Amino acid sequence: MMEQACQEQRVRFYRAWSSQAAGLALAADHPAARTRCAHSASIWTLIADALETGKKGEVERLTNNLFLLNSADFVVTA
Repeated sequence: MMEQACQEQRVRFYRAWSSQAAGLALAADHPAARTRCAHSASIWTLIADALETGKKGEVERLTNNLFLLNSADFVVTA
């Protein structure tokens, strides 16, 4: 049960980042910034989708180049 709750939290985390990046893409004035933000939104969505469907290999592939910052560098929104 705890693992399921943790999994759902991870999915919400990536979906929130995707939503935020999509919003930034829509608001961007510069074409390159719009492209980067739209790409980021797509990747965050792919990670969330892979988590939801249990594709651990796909999650690992998509997150291979990511690294976590210190927890103080994250802002949690509810």
